[in-house]
Parts: sequence; C-alpha cells; structure tokens
Amino acid sequence: MHQKKFISIQVLRGIAAIMVMLYHATRHYNLKGLNFLGNIFKNGYLGVDIFFVLSGFVITISSVEYFKNKNPTEFMFKRLIRIFPSFWLYLLLPLTILYFVLPQFINDKSAFEFLNYLKVFFLVFNHPTISQVTWTLSFELYFYFLFLMIIFNEKFKFLVICILICSILNLIGLPVSQNLYFKKYLFSPLILEFLLGVLIAFILGKIRSKQKYLDLIFLLASITLFLLSSYLDENNYIHISKHNRFLYFGIASFLLILSSLLFENFNKISISKSLILVGDSSYVLYLIHSIILSFFNNSLILTGRFIIFNNQITTLFICLIIVVISIIIHKYTEKPMIRFLNGKSKKWLLKSKKVIPAI
Repeated sequence: MHQKKFISIQVLRGIAAIMVMLYHATRHYNLKGLNFLGNIFKNGYLGVDIFFVLSGFVITISSVEYFKNKNPTEFMFKRLIRIFPSFWLYLLLPLTILYFVLPQFINDKSAFEFLNYLKVFFLVFNHPTISQVTWTLSFELYFYFLFLMIIFNEKFKFLVICILICSILNLIGLPVSQNLYFKKYLFSPLILEFLLGVLIAFILGKIRSKQKYLDLIFLLASITLFLLSSYLDENNYIHISKHNRFLYFGIASFLLILSSLLFENFNKISISKSLILVGDSSYVLYLIHSIILSFFNNSLILTGRFIIFNNQITTLFICLIIVVISIIIHKYTEKPMIRFLNGKSKKWLLKSKKVIPAI
C-alpha cells in the first residue's frame, strides 16, 4: 500500500508510551508493597507490544521506495538516525552524568565498565540494564536489520523466513537451538510481533472498500483479548512473559491497530492536536520517563521521604510533567536534530554516490 500519514498511528504511539510510563510508576509502588491507581496499569508493559506491531507496520509502508530503488544505505541511515541520536542524548548522556555526579542513584554500576558501556552505547543484545526500556530498542534494531537484508538482496528473504520459522518453533516450545543467545534473542517470539505489523500493511493494501462492522469486530476482539489475558495472568491461570506475550498482547495489539487503521482508512476523523503531539513525542517520552521516575523514587527513599511519592496525585503530576517535558524536547531539539541529520546524510549519499547496489 502507498505511504500515508495515519493519525491513529501517532495516537496509539502516545497511548502506548503513557501506558509503559504508568506501568513503571506502578512498579515503584509495588516494590514498597503499595498499589498505584488500584494496580490498573499492572500490565501496562503491553504498550511495548503495541510499539513492536506499530513498528512493523510503519517500516513496511515507509520502505516501499527503498525496495523499488534498491537503496539499503539510505534506509540504514534513516533508521539509525531515528534510534541512536535521541537515545544517546536523552537517556545515555543523563545517566552517564548521573553516574559521575550522583552514583548512588545508579542501580547497575557495572553498565559503566568500558566493554559493558560499549554494549549499551550500541544497544547490543544482552547489554547491562542501564534502563528499563533499552532492551526493546535492541529488538527494534534487529528488526531493522532483517528488513535491511531483504532490501540489500531479496535472496535474503529465505534467511529471514528461516528466522521467523525458528521463532515460531521457539514459541511453541520445540528445541530450535541449545544456544541461549539464539533462543532468547535471535529466535525470540517477539520478532513475530513486528511480523504482525507487516501483515497489517498487506491487509490494508488488499481491502479496497469499507467492510461493515469489520473495524468494530476487530476492536472488540482486541479489548476482549487484552482484558482476558490480564485477568488470567493476574489470577495465575497463565504466566505472561517475554517469551509468550506474542500470543496474548501481540495478537491483541495486532487487532487493535488493524481496527484503528481500517476505521481511519474509510472514515473522516478529527483528533485533538494535543494527542497527536504526544504521539509525535512518544519516543522521547519512552526514553526519559523511567529515569525521571527512578530519580524521584530514589531521591525520596534516600532522604526518608518516600511517603511523598506515595501520594498518587503527586505521581500523576510527575507523569504529566514528563509528558510536557517530552513534548518540549521533541519540538525544539529532537525534531530539528532528526531533520538536520537526515538532510546531512542525504547530501552525503548524493555527493559520495556510494549507495550500496543490490546484488
């Protein structure tokens, strides 16, 4: 399907980022044996699954020109520029400064040892836990790499398909490898969530006319699966982990995103610019929320004033401040920075004429 600016995608990005933030706020409370907002965001980490499916969809529709022109270099530059500069500037740099200025606020100091720091810097799989969100960026980059291989040479489709098959086998419990690195990362079922996003792009490309109630049916199915999975997990009927969350939150995210896009594709919608702006700044929000929440949490614990943070209104106010800060950072630094770097990379590619050809 042709690339198009989908408003619902931006809104869902914002919602997903806020869900993850509220999940981490809930965890801070749970660690003290307390609950935040009745623990309704206990499974807010499902925002990550929404992000993964969204990424699969967005990369698919935005990569049509790269497949046509066989231009893997530009694709690679744009994807790396989208992930790394913001990560380095808004998350890694503040944490590094904090490590030298106030090391008591750093939980895993081993992350700042030279080799470990390099792993974090380049978001290598299995890097030390410098933040609660960086592991997801490693999977994002892995998915970009799989796409890059196919753009570089379509013969690599076979290898990618083999990886996806191994991920399915890993999901259902068949031994695909004795190597923990392969099982946990390279053949992780989480990769299948990106595949669901790719599938959404193909489905939208095939549906040419409005199908009555189809979007509503998918939406209700999505909500039902989200709620049912959360209930079963909370009551110990199932255990949702990184390994099997594709079955519960991945498929539910697929249905949610598909229903939203179907509705937007065949209806005129009007959404508040504020919601769209939150969606636009979702990556910054995703990066900085954990460090700000942890800073408030740890500072109040160290000063013996954790009771202040127990005030749920205070916590919600902090979350609101994080959203506002994210919007400001996105509008005045991230957006201009990405535009500048994309422009520079494009000029460099045109000047050097070293675009990698398809084999």
